[in-house]
Order: sequence, then C-alpha cells, then structure tokens
Amino acid sequence: MLAKAKYITNWAQVKLLLKLSEVAFILDVSPEQARRLCAKGDIPAVKVGGEWRVEKTKLQAYLGVSG
Repeated sequence: MLAKAKYITNWAQVKLLLKLSEVAFILDVSPEQARRLCAKGDIPAVKVGGEWRVEKTKLQAYLGVSG
C-alpha cells in the first residue's frame, strides 16, 4: 500500500518518533489499520512500552517521500 501523506507540507516539523495514532492520521487510515501495517512489517516499527512507534524516516520511506 503506497499512500500520500495527509496534510504534511513540511516534514521538518514532524517528530522523529511517531505514535501509532499519528501514523494513522498521516496515512488517513484507522489506528487499527496502522497497527496491522506495523505488525505485518509493512511499515518498519518498534514496540516501546508495549506501544508501536515509527521513525519519521521509515514512514517517509514507506510513503516514498523525502523530507
């Protein structure tokens, strides 16, 4: 799934480590869909304290954008 980033015009303003809810917002999907993408490994992510986190650069690579 290749998607467009929702409302991101300046990636420099995006945090380095994103919560799942932030990833879901950017991808314009539900948090559950974002969780599945992370769990399947489609979006490289790590669990921190039991919650998924995605590096900004990994999300940019998934989207095919540079920042």
